[in-house]
Amino acid sequence: MSNQVTNKAVIELLCKYLKLLLDVNVDADHFRCAKFSNAEDSCVTTVFWDILYKICKEVENSVICYEDDVVTMVKLHFCFLKYESLEFYCLPVDMSNGSRELLLALGWLMATQDVLHKLTQKRTIESPLSMEFGSGMSDQVQSTSSHSNSKQKDLNYILWLAGKLKLNMREIAEADQERIRLTAQVHKDSLNSCGLPHLSVADTRLVHDTQLLSSSLDRLKKDAELFHTHKYWRKKNHVFWKWMETVLVKKEESKKSIKIDGEQKQELIRFLNVLCRKLNLFLHSANTKTEDTNAASSEESTIQPVLEFQNKSSASYPGVPRFLRVQKKGKETTEVERWLQSSELLLQNLEKECRGRESEINCELDKIAEKMKHIIVLPKSRRSKSPRHPHVF
Repeated sequence: MSNQVTNKAVIELLCKYLKLLLDVNVDADHFRCAKFSNAEDSCVTTVFWDILYKICKEVENSVICYEDDVVTMVKLHFCFLKYESLEFYCLPVDMSNGSRELLLALGWLMATQDVLHKLTQKRTIESPLSMEFGSGMSDQVQSTSSHSNSKQKDLNYILWLAGKLKLNMREIAEADQERIRLTAQVHKDSLNSCGLPHLSVADTRLVHDTQLLSSSLDRLKKDAELFHTHKYWRKKNHVFWKWMETVLVKKEESKKSIKIDGEQKQELIRFLNVLCRKLNLFLHSANTKTEDTNAASSEESTIQPVLEFQNKSSASYPGVPRFLRVQKKGKETTEVERWLQSSELLLQNLEKECRGRESEINCELDKIAEKMKHIIVLPKSRRSKSPRHPHVF
């Protein structure tokens, strides 16, 4: 019982962590339902799709197009990261089932990419705690352009722009030196203020503006709660990875009873077609931007990350290597893989049958040609070197 309570407490901690990072409505019961893959509870799969979608949006990736639907975008992102679970790519677009596969995909993403830690670092950088001057102080740059039909006027305009740019660079350098001087003065005048070694420019602004201080405190409290949750999660995450091993055991137990249906096959084919289109568009855009002679090698290196798989284990998570090892070891021939193998075998048989029928047709054509006048029938030795139609009229 104590082990179950510990697992539930750590999963609740993870749910709190995800809420603070991604603003998602998830609880421990969603993880429990996903472990047993309750098909009747479709809201569980929707929650996990939402989590994966928001994580993928936070990761900058030029290959992924956010104009696609949620399911396709997440699948493309996982394919780019070399996730090789075919069952995951067979999940339906309507999010009606597959909660266990989504849970395993989330665990794999957390284990190999360390996304929670990266998102926490990103939140730390965006926090007012790491800003010297605060937010909302950026200047708006206005651009002007001038076009004329006279080359002399264009040349004069370019010279004027060059002079203005030189003057602006000089003013920027002087303004930067003045900002450094004033910032140092603020640090010097605020020594040992408010229990801190010194105050930043943003801190000084908050001290003098009470309304801005009240609004900033709410965000600082959320950031402080996030940092505390992150620190506690790093200490207790090994319990979650041990629990994830039991999810893999449940998946292996259910493999014998679950069969892939026609709709899942169609979804896999649909996603493969989308993936091929995305790769072709990406390669086409890459070829238009580069004009060197090594374009072919660059195309090969671009496709390679999607086709190969490389396990990355995070040393900071004690339980992750075993979780990934168990997941890799448990990968036997699945229903989807057997279907792909049978399809390939069927294609080979059809090709053999086509070649046999082609030889029969050639024999019949030879017999017909021998009975006709003004027809020359080539020998078989020369016919193999000739075009597809062996008869010369």
